[in-house]
Amino acid sequence: MSGCVMDSMRFKLAILNVLANCPGGRATLDDVRREVEIIIASGDQIEPLNHLSALADVDIFQSGLVLHNDTGLQITPAGL
Repeated sequence: MSGCVMDSMRFKLAILNVLANCPGGRATLDDVRREVEIIIASGDQIEPLNHLSALADVDIFQSGLVLHNDTGLQITPAGL
């Protein structure tokens, strides 16, 4: 897998992880951005690599894993 694909999967997984750990699964876009930057910068492995491959071709917004509204982002039951 190329580095770009891996980065994209880590980014998607980081968003899901941040939202899953927020009260009600909701956060402002600024809060998500800040937390995702921390996760990516730290290089922490969120999930084993074999789970990441499932996100390769998934758009987390179009697939309904994450909703975007005026107040920010919310993870759906499908995204948990």
